[in-house]
Amino acid sequence: EARQSLVTATLDALQSGRASGAKPEYRSYPKDDVAPAAYGPRRRKLAYDMFGLLGVDRHDHAGRQAALMRNFDFFGAPVGIIVTVDRVCDSNAWGH
Repeated sequence: EARQSLVTATLDALQSGRASGAKPEYRSYPKDDVAPAAYGPRRRKLAYDMFGLLGVDRHDHAGRQAALMRNFDFFGAPVGIIVTVDRVCDSNAWGH
């Protein structure tokens, strides 16, 4: 019940556009001007390969979006686990 409530609220916010103004607290990936040159091509290849395994062509924008939205449904798993780290910890504290 709690899982489905979270999934429904999250998907509703994403699909309605309410989440589009959210500002991330940190960057998930380094900026292009400071990232090693191999990062961009490696990330793109990984994305193409992952979508390929899902049967989604890289040119199929709607298919890629639908596959991406499955993240917010925990890929249909019966339980979703969210790990958080207090903001006072360093940005890499989650790994320790």
